[in-house]
Amino acid sequence: MATWLKNRQRLGLRWVTGTGLAAVAVACASTVAAGLAADHGNDRPVVAPAADMRWASVEPQGVQQSPLWGNGQEPSQGTLQRLKAGMTAGPFRESGETIGVVIGGTVTLRTPAPYASAPLGPGSWFRIPPGSAYSVQAQTGREAVLGLIQVEPGDAGALTELTHTAAKPALPTAIPAKAVQVRTVEAGDLAMTGLWGNRQRTASCALVRQPAGKLALMRSYPADTHLIIVTGSAAVLLEGQKPSKPLGPGSYMAIPAGAPYLTRAAKDQNCLMLEYHPGPVDAPTR
Repeated sequence: MATWLKNRQRLGLRWVTGTGLAAVAVACASTVAAGLAADHGNDRPVVAPAADMRWASVEPQGVQQSPLWGNGQEPSQGTLQRLKAGMTAGPFRESGETIGVVIGGTVTLRTPAPYASAPLGPGSWFRIPPGSAYSVQAQTGREAVLGLIQVEPGDAGALTELTHTAAKPALPTAIPAKAVQVRTVEAGDLAMTGLWGNRQRTASCALVRQPAGKLALMRSYPADTHLIIVTGSAAVLLEGQKPSKPLGPGSYMAIPAGAPYLTRAAKDQNCLMLEYHPGPVDAPTR
């Protein structure tokens, strides 16, 4: 805690007035059916460790889901999904964009083309354009855990220059973890790759990597921030709170627009996070 505060003071940073975390902490379990961030209208942050997620069985049999934000009536929604080892879920066809990242286990992405991706382990991601049919197959021997973001038409934006694909690909795109490329951005040592959208004009989704042991500068954004930890672990510090315990893969954080926060990766491993903003954010404000 002291080190974090010294960094803040050294940089001349100050907190803005906001609502504390304690009131929601992990009472999130009671609101999980509508998404952990369902109370964002009250501008309250949410920090939910992976161990506190509540799972419900959904179709097809063998799939479990834990909602994070969105209720089906909003332009976007985020969920965690678990697939039983060896099962194939799908085919699915969505009206909007689907961004998926592998958090645990290994999956193969399949389409009727026919197309089958290389095995996708933790840190891999895929993008399904609107109207494309796809299936996800979990490798035998271990269940798979996915983080999924679905964005409806009308909230869709042009891909940034950071993405690995041309605008509006006709077929799903799958990028194995070893092929994911990131570049340093303005907030300290953070590096990112854009997956979908445009941070200057629309909603956006990106993978953000924080080096092991590094403290990212305090940052806040003009739109809400949704973070899912994919690999590694990190602690988060919010106004008036002690740093959270290390949050591992499958943990979730929701930061209201304008609320400042710090993240710190564990000493032994880089932390990879899936970041989603429902509106333009440009560069972080400090």
